Amino acid sequence: MAIDPQDQARRRALVPGCLALGAAGALPARAAAKAGPAPAQLRIGFQKAAVSLVILKQQGALEKQGHRKESAQLVSEFSGLGLATVFRFIERRPPSPTRPLWPSIVESRSRVADSFFRLGLIPRRIKVADIVWKPEA
Repeated sequence: MAIDPQDQARRRALVPGCLALGAAGALPARAAAKAGPAPAQLRIGFQKAAVSLVILKQQGALEKQGHRKESAQLVSEFSGLGLATVFRFIERRPPSPTRPLWPSIVESRSRVADSFFRLGLIPRRIKVADIVWKPEA
């Protein structure tokens, strides 16, 4: 099983709440702390962080070293994760500039989609060229 440092950082950043046991009351603080955050909390926090990272990446903010603190602050506010956790996550991710796909890549992906359709792995034909973002002229 691979160790995911971002997942570990997210788990450390979320503060576990009290786990209710219906009418019987709640677990003691120590038991709640050992239980850790609910998986739903982790998923929602991660999804929000992932969406905001995609938005910032499209704006090019993450590729500029000077904007990492501002980017981390925005992601932290949006996702509800701690600033230190988000900053560590951004700091560790490799540079990956965003650019339009080349026609050869679109053709290659179209061949894969056509093969998947012929094999019955997907229910309908996908026209990759129609769904790929193209910059406005």
